[in-house]
Amino acid sequence: PAGNTGSPADGTTCSKSGCHNGTAVTQAGIITSDVPTSGYIPGSTYNITISLTGSGKKGFQVSPQDINGNVMGSLIAGTGTKILGTKYITHTAAKSTTSCTWTFQWIAPAAGKGAITFYGAFAITQSTTKKSTLVVNEAVVVAAPSITSFTPTSAVVGATVTITGTGFTGATS
Repeated sequence: PAGNTGSPADGTTCSKSGCHNGTAVTQAGIITSDVPTSGYIPGSTYNITISLTGSGKKGFQVSPQDINGNVMGSLIAGTGTKILGTKYITHTAAKSTTSCTWTFQWIAPAAGKGAITFYGAFAITQSTTKKSTLVVNEAVVVAAPSITSFTPTSAVVGATVTITGTGFTGATS
């Protein structure tokens, strides 16, 4: 069922939902992406990959949320995945290979949302569950300076020239 990613708003993982038992152990690196280290660009599409290893049937549920449980961006299902509502993505069928991956796409939200956390809960077997997060930052875009005018149009060395425009913040020369 939806709502078992371990996010603060969901408050639970698949280990507590009645699907699986045991306590979900936190493990880094299960969720990866091709979002650059410089951050996501609003409206751009990125690949998100889930990688699980171990013996037994494996599955997952992931959601990109803010701290209040609002979905951040949009999800696009890939091979072997499906969307639950508009907020969650999960597997269509458990995989039992020792090492398995699922890939889906994420469309980054509008500008100004800041860092986004992907929360995920993962089943390795009926009683072995994990949780993991991935945080992606928003790219900081600095507009190039633009000159709209300057006066005078010519001057001798040492004369004052006034340059008018935008994007000069932090300029020193």
